[in-house]
Amino acid sequence: QVDLVITDRALDLQSGEADLAIRTGKALAESDLVARKVADHEMALYCSRDYAARRGVPSSPDDLADHDLIDVSMEMGEIPGATWMMRHSGGKPPITRSNSMGSLVHAVKAGLGIGALPCTIADPDRDLLRCSDCIEEARASSWIVTRRDLKDTPRVRAFIDFMAPHIQQVVRQTEERGRLRLAEEAATVVPFPTKNAS
Repeated sequence: QVDLVITDRALDLQSGEADLAIRTGKALAESDLVARKVADHEMALYCSRDYAARRGVPSSPDDLADHDLIDVSMEMGEIPGATWMMRHSGGKPPITRSNSMGSLVHAVKAGLGIGALPCTIADPDRDLLRCSDCIEEARASSWIVTRRDLKDTPRVRAFIDFMAPHIQQVVRQTEERGRLRLAEEAATVVPFPTKNAS
């Protein structure tokens, strides 16, 4: 039996809140936990087709000051793509803040503004338009983590041995769908470059 908890909060594995977790970030915090890397992720800025029709899309980082931006709340921790976006907002406050990745995706899809989303989630979605290239400083990875004393137990080993290749396969398939969709729209939407933006 697997009891699944879906939350953006980092559960305390050391105290037994969970046996395993999938953690995503630029790096893992120093701890006694053991980790197996399962995926790398990129982030970019996205808006809905409705938002683009009403407000247009930014053509440079400087244009972000003229757009409605959706930030993340402190509960989500630091999301490097959102941090980069707000740094280029010209000091303009966000139109709203989301406290989970799910609500952030829904807010962007609803046309509330522009938000930083993982490319594996947003690129395959036909309701979303990519506004920027991938944000280099927002690259992150995902790991399956567990306590050292649990890593070789049969149930934990079985879960990791099943889940790690499954996640890797899903990420590869999703990235391919995203690449195909972006290629279809290459003539209509040109994401602005982010590489030299400080």
